[in-house]
Amino acid sequence: MNTTINIQNLKCGGCANTITKNLAQLEAITEVTVNVEESSVSFAYPTEESLWK
Repeated sequence: MNTTINIQNLKCGGCANTITKNLAQLEAITEVTVNVEESSVSFAYPTEESLWK
């Protein structure tokens, strides 16, 4: 499953790096993409249940 979340005040590469690093630490999350220009974060995960483990 893929999800895109809009983030308010996402303005710099440092913010994007922090978001990417922290999401990558979650077991179920893959394919993290942060788009600073669109203020969005996209990521993939196998199932919703896998996010709550």
